[in-house]
Amino acid sequence: MCVCPMANPDLVPMSLGVDYWRAEHLEVNGIDFRDDIPPMTENELLQMLSMQEEELQMLREELAIKDARILQLELELHNLDNVGPNNV
Repeated sequence: MCVCPMANPDLVPMSLGVDYWRAEHLEVNGIDFRDDIPPMTENELLQMLSMQEEELQMLREELAIKDARILQLELELHNLDNVGPNNV
């Protein structure tokens, strides 16, 4: 089963930065995905891989920051629950 964005545009996450759809045409993050474009060179693919790895690292860092913030808010909420009207 092919889960290719060309087959179903609804499957393309908005986080990929879909710029626009046209018949048999998809551009994601400035990369044109059309059937008539020849395969990329190895250097182009390595450059794309490097960019994706950097983006993934950035997203992991953002997630860690958000996870820490969630933990902080949960602890604050727990502390507020423990400081009720009877405990003041």
